[in-house]
Amino acid sequence: KARRSALYLSIFSLILLGLAFLADRYPSLAIVAVLFSPFGHELVIYLGQKAERSRPPVFQTDSGVMVLAVHPGSPAEKMGLGPGDVIRSVNGITVDDLPALVQELSPWVVDPIFTVENSLQTPSSRTVSFRGKVPPLGIIPAPHPHQRFYMRFGESPVQRLWNRWRRKRK
Repeated sequence: KARRSALYLSIFSLILLGLAFLADRYPSLAIVAVLFSPFGHELVIYLGQKAERSRPPVFQTDSGVMVLAVHPGSPAEKMGLGPGDVIRSVNGITVDDLPALVQELSPWVVDPIFTVENSLQTPSSRTVSFRGKVPPLGIIPAPHPHQRFYMRFGESPVQRLWNRWRRKRK
């Protein structure tokens, strides 16, 4: 992913540099360089997002809560949870998704025991515990397959202008 982004940005930068040199030599081409800068950048973003959507998600599980990241110093970090871990149960009660995990970690739970799996580690299943009441767990969960998104991205400025222009033409 990073290499592809770097490749797209390198191509964009080289084209923009070439257009800048041409605009220096032929001032009438300056408008091309000026227009290419934002539109080319938007194209780089669009191509990256398109490539991202075309592949299946890496951090996703059908049951349990997969950990995408752990906040430093959090109870999750102290228990040894990390990216790729899947929380399968709390105190022997299966958790299939984030709302079920939140419910099992209600304020009355003391000394919870978690069953965690990670297919990248050996052994793949382990038990971790936390002494006392769990404050916020401190994980960033991966989206569940049936969950559409955590965060909605707005339109880019170029998309807004384009949509506004299309609405005016109708």
